[in-house]
Amino acid sequence: MLTQTCPGLVELVEKGERDSARASALLLRYVQPLLERGVDTLVLSCTHYSFLKKQLQHVAGPGVTIIDPAPAIAEQVIRVLSANGLTRSAPAETAAPIVVCTTDRSLKARVSAQAQALLDEPVQVRAVKLT
Repeated sequence: MLTQTCPGLVELVEKGERDSARASALLLRYVQPLLERGVDTLVLSCTHYSFLKKQLQHVAGPGVTIIDPAPAIAEQVIRVLSANGLTRSAPAETAAPIVVCTTDRSLKARVSAQAQALLDEPVQVRAVKLT
């Protein structure tokens, strides 16, 4: 088993730069040494990396399998929310919008744009104070 840290990728996803040349360059920098050692499977270790999966597959090539645990994590979150009565009961088209919270009021516009781009759904962003 080989591991590879990937500093900077989370920040690129959060900045909405997942299709950027910088993202591609970082992916190549991190994946190339693994490919040179014969890796044929990559396991994503961060839910942010799901948003880079298409670019990662392009860099790694068709002979490399990418395992993305994010869908399983999402399913577990749904199970936990359901078990605690915290899921939406209405169909998606009539359900309340997704609400994203930030503690920094100055980031509301950026957080809104990022969340909508990543989730491909309208979102409401609220600035909250944690006590």
